Amino acid sequence: MKKVLEICVDSLESALIAQEAGADRIELCSCLEVGGLTPDPALFLLTRERLSIPIHVLIRPRIGNFVYTETEQAVILNSIEFFNKHEANAVVVGALNQADDLDQQFLTHMLEVTSTESVTFHRAFDLVNDPLQTFIQLEKLGIARVLTSGQQPVVVDGIPLLETLMKQSSKVKILAGGGVNSRNVTQLLDTGISEVHASARRPASQNLIAGKISFSKLKPDEHRLADFQEIVNLRNQLNNYDAHVQ
Repeated sequence: MKKVLEICVDSLESALIAQEAGADRIELCSCLEVGGLTPDPALFLLTRERLSIPIHVLIRPRIGNFVYTETEQAVILNSIEFFNKHEANAVVVGALNQADDLDQQFLTHMLEVTSTESVTFHRAFDLVNDPLQTFIQLEKLGIARVLTSGQQPVVVDGIPLLETLMKQSSKVKILAGGGVNSRNVTQLLDTGISEVHASARRPASQNLIAGKISFSKLKPDEHRLADFQEIVNLRNQLNNYDAHVQ
């Protein structure tokens, strides 16, 4: 089975870098520094125009938890409909209730309005109380894949849970994410995981003007872009692993 490399990006420039470096698809979002939010429609439309690889779109209207009010749910549903209408290849969603269990009712509603066959449940999964039960629930609802670090800050530390989850279902794919890089990705592949998710970012060139301006205690946000060489390294690790297995 071919190993799939998904790169999470929050700009057109990063999307183009990811494609050129060998990503199989991107997850498009905004504000990666807060874990990612729903991307600007204009960014999506231009990215859709410029890329030939699949685009999965993150649907997350705000920072914070994944317990959504009625008005937030309306925004989420409208976002799903917009990106489906404009030919996103898939959406990435997630919702929990106040007890940090799966919000099955709202997730069902999200699945009803999406027109894509492939839906990813995002890392809200890493906050649920009972990951095994939740995984079974997601399978019954028809979720295609789950993005997870195995409920650990770094995904390689969550490998025991990932292996347990893979034994639960052959229908739901594990998309391993959370600190994935070219130095540890082989550990994930050794478990049988076939899809990995990474942001693989580096600081962009510093604005020369910024250094001449005093911001007192204020510090400008660091602009980061996809790291071409790191993505190439990841791609090579995945390709070499397949070749070695064959």
